[in-house]
Amino acid sequence: MIVPVSILAVFSLLYMALQSARSAAAVLAIAPFAMTGGAFALLLGRTDLSVSAAVGFIALLGQVSLAALLVISAIDG
Repeated sequence: MIVPVSILAVFSLLYMALQSARSAAAVLAIAPFAMTGGAFALLLGRTDLSVSAAVGFIALLGQVSLAALLVISAIDG
């Protein structure tokens, strides 16, 4: 229940910031790709998911979202 509500809240905030549902959806669509890359990195390094790895995933999502937001803002002009 909390995951759909939080995704909707983030989408709403992105929509208010970007004034475009397409741009907001594009920023949210980047997150699964970042998570997949992080999971492959854990597998490649033969590392278990720990608290520090979970914190790393949170930081990764923040960085990827910021980068996507900057790129979309630059494209939209």
